[in-house]
Amino acid sequence: MALNTRRLEGRHVNTDVPAGYTSGDPVIVGEALPGVLCTDRSAAGTATIDTAGTYEHDVEAAAGAIAPGDIVYLAEYLGAPVLSNTNTGDRFGYALGVVGNGLTVATEVKTGY
Repeated sequence: MALNTRRLEGRHVNTDVPAGYTSGDPVIVGEALPGVLCTDRSAAGTATIDTAGTYEHDVEAAAGAIAPGDIVYLAEYLGAPVLSNTNTGDRFGYALGVVGNGLTVATEVKTGY
């Protein structure tokens, strides 16, 4: 094994996250690293995030109906994370379920792309 290995899978990372985020919230770290908080944000401003896997999130179909495989974007509304198919946010992952046009439904989302 390489001597410089730090994480075998590299999917769980402790990093800075925005204020107000809690375990289960989707987040974009830096320019484009998508993840889901595994822990609440600490007083130091960090949390452990999972950068892979699938999670159930509320997803808004604001730009037409969502089908499995459609790209899901992350934005903030009033300081809270919002996943939708409106490409004005940061690319987050892929929907694995169906969301009817104009609806917000809890559905499985694949983190990453």
